[in-house]
Parts: sequence; C-alpha cells; structure tokens
Amino acid sequence: MSTQVVLEHAAGRKYLPDRKAMRQVPDRLRLSDDGLVDIRQTDLLSKRVLLSA
Repeated sequence: MSTQVVLEHAAGRKYLPDRKAMRQVPDRLRLSDDGLVDIRQTDLLSKRVLLSA
C-alpha cells in the first residue's frame, strides 16, 4: 500500500479534514521520505478525493 493510497483513504477524516491539512501532511512526510511524490503530481487535492470521504 502506497503513501498516496493511505492519504487518499484518510481524506476528509479526523487527521485530514480539508485541503490545508492535506497539503501539510505530505510536506512533513517528505522530510523522512525523499521518494514521496510531490502532492501537485497526484490527485490528492482534487474534489474527487476530498469530497468522496
């Protein structure tokens, strides 16, 4: 399971309730995972992800 999938499932829930939180978490994760894809290269900020939660 990839980090992106975990973040996608967490969208709209307690720890990732909105876009602001969704932007902050990957930035913090990137500090310990230099292989993490930039959030702008994913669909994690899309309405499909944030509204489907």
